[in-house]
Amino acid sequence: MLIKTNDQTEINKFKSALQIDYLVGLSQKVAALAQEGLYVPKLKDRNDLSDQWFNFVSDVDLLISESIEVRNRFRRLYPPRMIYDLADMIIAFAIERGVTTYRKRKNIS
Repeated sequence: MLIKTNDQTEINKFKSALQIDYLVGLSQKVAALAQEGLYVPKLKDRNDLSDQWFNFVSDVDLLISESIEVRNRFRRLYPPRMIYDLADMIIAFAIERGVTTYRKRKNIS
């Protein structure tokens, strides 16, 4: 929703709450769900996350730690292209002018 609304105040608040290093690592973790053999960073535990983000990170960690069969089932539900798009959205917040660039690439007006 932040990408759609493009409210710079809210985007800056989000970036400072989650921190750029954490966003980069989370993006890499999400991308690692799209295919086997990608680098999976170890994220430090954060108790200051909202419930939604805590649950999301926990679910990603759970899927990463599961067997290849479980990850393949997940990929049948969510194609790798969708997973990469989600990782791309997350990394857009970590890069200077990343949200603007993402909006232009995806033709979001």
